[in-house]
Amino acid sequence: MPMPPAKIPSVTLDADLVTDSMAARLCISLIGHVLFLKSQVPFPVMQMARMPGGDATSRAAKKCRELLNSFDTLASHLNTTFTALSTAFALRSGTPRKDAQNSGRAYLAVVL
Repeated sequence: MPMPPAKIPSVTLDADLVTDSMAARLCISLIGHVLFLKSQVPFPVMQMARMPGGDATSRAAKKCRELLNSFDTLASHLNTTFTALSTAFALRSGTPRKDAQNSGRAYLAVVL
């Protein structure tokens, strides 16, 4: 009898190694999609970034710029965080970063 599906979504990547930049991009993409799916923003964040400015003095345009600036800051911090985590794993194991089997494991939780 097959196991019932888990209530917690999971993703299996077809990659032997998740680099620090890939982890940061996956994380920021997940956050952007969750914001949209939970109706916290009217459009996906990447689509909002490509939208024409229109009236740059309106309240909506100001909120959009603030969101995009905050999202950009978060993406920058995540890149730095995952690079530091990757370096810590490499130093802990005493092996090059390309050795995926001995580098360690980290979990990411996005709490709403």
